[in-house]
Amino acid sequence: QNSRRMYDWPPSLTEFLRACRPYLEPDVAFFEAVRGMQARERGERGEWSHPAIFHAAAAVGRFDLLNQAYQQMEGRWKKALNAQLALGAWPDIPDPAPALPAPSGSAQTEQGTKAMREMAQRAISRKGRDHKAWAKGIMANPKGRSPAIVRMAQAAMGAQA
Repeated sequence: QNSRRMYDWPPSLTEFLRACRPYLEPDVAFFEAVRGMQARERGERGEWSHPAIFHAAAAVGRFDLLNQAYQQMEGRWKKALNAQLALGAWPDIPDPAPALPAPSGSAQTEQGTKAMREMAQRAISRKGRDHKAWAKGIMANPKGRSPAIVRMAQAAMGAQA
């Protein structure tokens, strides 16, 4: 059926074999891997026509696979897929790991939110302060400071090293 769909003429032997095993085509396998990894993110097993595709996808990495276009990933994907196909035997495709639940209104979450608010307030309240106070402090007492730190303070103050 693939042969009829892919070719208007009787295919050669290599074309016929390619039509019989479309998952071995890198671009077809790539998009199958993307769909499979998307399913795994939802906690589903995913549809994998060949275990080498799953293991190549795992080798490339879920983040890159889901966030980059095939044109960007083509070289890495072909290399990973060919390396997996060369193995000849593959372990079973593992079930997806369950995702951790979203944090609830626990004390830790409230404490983190409070700490973030305090940091934001400190950043806002620094307006109008002397931003070169650190350099003035180093220049006032350079003893025990490394020469690089003293030079940075001098550069910040606009002085010559």
